[in-house]
Amino acid sequence: MKVLGHPVHLILVHFPSALFPVDWLLCVMGMVTGTTSFYPAAFYVLAVGVVSGWFTILAGVADAVRLQANERLFKKAIVHGAINATIVMIYSVLVFRQMKLYHGLTAPSWYLLAFKFTLILALAFGNYLGAELVLRYGVGTIKDKHDTAA
Repeated sequence: MKVLGHPVHLILVHFPSALFPVDWLLCVMGMVTGTTSFYPAAFYVLAVGVVSGWFTILAGVADAVRLQANERLFKKAIVHGAINATIVMIYSVLVFRQMKLYHGLTAPSWYLLAFKFTLILALAFGNYLGAELVLRYGVGTIKDKHDTAA
């Protein structure tokens, strides 16, 4: 999917990839310093990460559909998308749970921080798979030779 010739998925992917770890970092900073203002900041960062994540998924699906003619690349795109979409879904649940508690946001448990850190590692792996599609095969780039709609 391109807008004005620019690959939308490649533009959007940086937002959730950066904002999910920043959410974790803000929570850790709040716990370490005892400063509660980090928790609402983490909530906003997480919310923007989730919203941008859903837009990224939509753009990625549009790119993946164009790969159906190349079964090997299509399967790689499906695995990449399944991993990252699952992570965005989990973060969506977390942000909706926090939204209900917004006026009383407190420090997350260490278990939740460990879980979020695991999600970040899984996201890094999913992004590695996506980067392989882009860098090795040119998928989703401006000169995408796999783009069947071009």
